[in-house]
Amino acid sequence: MSVRAQNYQISPDAIAQQVSGETVIMDLASAVYFGLNSTGSKIWQQLESGAATSTILAMLADTFEAPHEVLATDLYELLSELENAGLITKSTPR
Repeated sequence: MSVRAQNYQISPDAIAQQVSGETVIMDLASAVYFGLNSTGSKIWQQLESGAATSTILAMLADTFEAPHEVLATDLYELLSELENAGLITKSTPR
C-alpha cells in the first residue's frame, strides 16, 4: 500500500479526553461516544497536531515492529472510520 500524504482536520463537534492512556471522544452533533485504545490515542494526538498521514505512519513504524503494509492498512482503516463518523475531514496541508 502506498502512503497517501493527506492531512485531516478534527471536527469542531468532537471533544476528546485522555482516560488511562486511552482517548474518549464525544461527537456533540450526534451525542455518540467513541473510544480509542492507546495506539488510536497516539494517532488522534498526531491528528490534533496537524500531522500528515505520512508522518503518522512514520511514528507508527518507529513505535511498532510490524510490516509497513499492515501499519498503513490499519491507519487508513481507522482514519476511514473516524471520517465516516464525522469526527475528521480531509484538509489541505498546513
